Amino acid sequence: MRQRYTNVARLCLVPMLISCSLLCLSFLSTPAHAMGSGSLFTSTANIHKLFTTQQSIGALVRDVISQQEVTLGKLKRLADQLDASIVPESDEDLEPEESFALINRLYETREVLQGVMDKHEFTTLNEALTQTLLPSSDDLKGAAQGLLRLQRVYDLQAHDLLPHGTMSEAFTVAKEAYDQDDFLAAKSWLDLALAKARGEGLGDAKNDESTTSATVNSTASSQSDSESTADVSTEVTPDAIASLLDYASFVEYRLGNIAAALSLSKELLTHYDSTNLRVANNIEHYLTLLANTHQTGNGEMMLTDNGTDSSDSNHSTASATTATLSTVADFVKDVNHEVDNVLGHDEDDMRRFRKLCQGKVLYKPRFNLYCRFETYGKPHLMYQPIRAEYLHNGRQRLRIFRDFATPNECKHLRREGGQRLERAVAWTHGKFRPVTFRISTAAWLKPDHDEVVQQIHRRIADAVNIDIEHAEALQVSNYGMGGFYEPHFDHSDRDDHPDGKRLATFMIYLNKVKKGGFTAFPRLAAAVPPGHGDAVFWFNLLPSGQGDTNTLHGACPVLSGSKWVANKWIHERNNVCRKPYPHERV
Repeated sequence: MRQRYTNVARLCLVPMLISCSLLCLSFLSTPAHAMGSGSLFTSTANIHKLFTTQQSIGALVRDVISQQEVTLGKLKRLADQLDASIVPESDEDLEPEESFALINRLYETREVLQGVMDKHEFTTLNEALTQTLLPSSDDLKGAAQGLLRLQRVYDLQAHDLLPHGTMSEAFTVAKEAYDQDDFLAAKSWLDLALAKARGEGLGDAKNDESTTSATVNSTASSQSDSESTADVSTEVTPDAIASLLDYASFVEYRLGNIAAALSLSKELLTHYDSTNLRVANNIEHYLTLLANTHQTGNGEMMLTDNGTDSSDSNHSTASATTATLSTVADFVKDVNHEVDNVLGHDEDDMRRFRKLCQGKVLYKPRFNLYCRFETYGKPHLMYQPIRAEYLHNGRQRLRIFRDFATPNECKHLRREGGQRLERAVAWTHGKFRPVTFRISTAAWLKPDHDEVVQQIHRRIADAVNIDIEHAEALQVSNYGMGGFYEPHFDHSDRDDHPDGKRLATFMIYLNKVKKGGFTAFPRLAAAVPPGHGDAVFWFNLLPSGQGDTNTLHGACPVLSGSKWVANKWIHERNNVCRKPYPHERV
């Protein structure tokens, strides 16, 4: 892989030389009405003009050389970065920082190559590298969203997730947080980016970056929607610092930190962009706000009546009004958790979900929980009974089967599923489609796929003691960076399935997850940690056949490592009498 990218950098020289040749030929061409080559010798005046042409060509060549030296330097840095990258042994060893850095680095590689080759040549190169997958802008955006999801769910700071990241990486995540209107998260990432930038030092030469500036009007309005693509050089430049300060000042403003917004704007105007009229207007606006506001004991910014100082004896504290967008600002005080609640669940459910993901114990059983060996009266289970550990008193019969699958079986399922993975979908708006509330890939293995899958299928039938003849194929899933599944129900409102609704869910954890990845049931106040080879089982339906709303559950984001699971959804057909009884105690 490394050698391949090094060769890519060398290939870039070919289009450069072609472009240089075409440019020089264009310079030497003459207008149709002028005397062309072949007739120049017939006039001493034209011959004398050739001295000027000679000097111009020399200057042109020197300019071309300088431009190519800059490009070659950029390509050399790119090749060095690619060669220096350390490859983890497996996806189970991946950390969020490594995953994001890799996606960001290869996305920048793509941008660099596009910048030094014309469209036709880049297409040709892509065709030559058909076996190489380069991340797109959607991949980079998804990776940034994954980091932000981890930050919100696990209550982390930017430096917890990217302690060794670059300014460019932190800034990329900051802009995504900004786009999500999560200004507290954006501040965390902008603070990290500025710290990285000042620690890395400014480059001497400006890059070709067209800075992405916050379009803030005289009342400090929000960011402009027209953003230009930033230069992909990792060199910290004055333009990059200016763009960072521009974002940071507006984020501080949205958070109600007017003094901080003013300080950052002054730094931007004084040191990096002295002619920026918009920033100058913002400074005037911030000064006006500070002159007409005071900070209450609880940290809120208040606007005094008629713009007068609230300390004036003629104006009591009661006459002050809370700041609004039209006066001071629509100040943001909380993390924007709505981004991770696409399905619109109650905030209490989502709050419990986050707590369960963090490993907090919320469930207080009414009766003692227990383990037992299950044989269900089946002779072949007498000498090898099913070991069931009950996790909840409810009729959902939430239980876990320890060491259900052997390490070799888990490895086999990961390998077989891994060869067939596609973006996971969910039933929404009348069809199955990729969704933002489920970040994973999935593959389906039929019961007769091979001998190992057949053994797993039979063992599931023994463990649950219900008919699985009409169950769905085994779905093997792998969760991506910050991968999760927002709280949802496995039972479906669809009435057109020939085998009925999903009566029950059986899920096998196929690997050891380093951190995170719990299966959390916010309404049951229970969570299941992903143990290697363990399986979890529960019923989804009420005795009436309607969905049990207490089975709301979600896959917590993977904080470190990788997560593989295998799901078997069991339908109602042949199981009419197998539903849990009303008020049943297990």
